[in-house]
Order: sequence, then C-alpha cells, then structure tokens
Amino acid sequence: MSANERAANLLNTVNKSEIDDAQMVAGRTQNEQVKDFAQMLMNEHKDAQSKLESAASAANVNLMEDEAMTKSNDKKLDRWKNEPPANMDKAYVNAEIRGHRNVLKRLQSLEPQITDPQLKSLVQDSVPALQKHLKAAEQLRSQIGSGSGSGH
Repeated sequence: MSANERAANLLNTVNKSEIDDAQMVAGRTQNEQVKDFAQMLMNEHKDAQSKLESAASAANVNLMEDEAMTKSNDKKLDRWKNEPPANMDKAYVNAEIRGHRNVLKRLQSLEPQITDPQLKSLVQDSVPALQKHLKAAEQLRSQIGSGSGSGH
C-alpha cells in the first residue's frame, strides 16, 4: 500500500472515529466544556472528512478504514456507555490526547512519502488542526481534572 493510501486511510479512520466518539460523548456528558469540545471536534472532523473524500477521489484512492483502529474504537465506545458521565469525560479527553499524539506522529512520518499533491496538501493542512485539537484536549484535561466534575 502506498503512502498516499496509508495517509488517506488513516485520516478516514480517524475522522470517522472522532465523529462517532464526539456524538456519543456530547449526548451523554453533563459538562458543558466537554460538550463544546466534542461538538468542535465533530464539526471539524466532518469538514476534514469531506475534504479528504474529494482529495482521495481526485487521487484515485479508494478510502478504507484501519480495521484494528475501528475495532479498538468500538470497544472504547462500549466501555464508555457504562461509565458515569464524569468518568467518561475524563476517559474521553485522555483518549483524545493519546489519539491525537499518535495520529500526528504517524502523519508526520508519512507526509514526506506522499506523492499526490492534493493528499500531501491535505495532510499538511491537517497537522496544525490536529495540533490545535491536542492543545484544546490538554487544556480541557487540566480544567476537568482539577474540577468537581459538576458540569459547571
């Protein structure tokens, strides 16, 4: 599989997982900061997915999902369904930090190998957005980690 396909499939999997995670958390959390964060991620990853689908189509890349990542995400969502909302909030924010760090590392290592100009540009544009999400998650963790979890 080419670097073009690996990068496109990674972004495809990440965007879909982020949207699923954010929808579930936004519907269950009682913390407005977590809800706002989830909503922001959902909106931005939906937009990123739309751009990815256009770039992949232009590059003749058939988007697929990373099965292991998808299965792992499904298990995580199942666990969160049984967590009290405050525990789920912390687990969600921690997962966002880990996930964004991992994706950034993988994209940054793939980027020099990407040959399609549209996909390369998309990855280059994705990195600052993912860094922004990571920073927002880290700030949120410090706020909810020391907070009462009361949703204020």
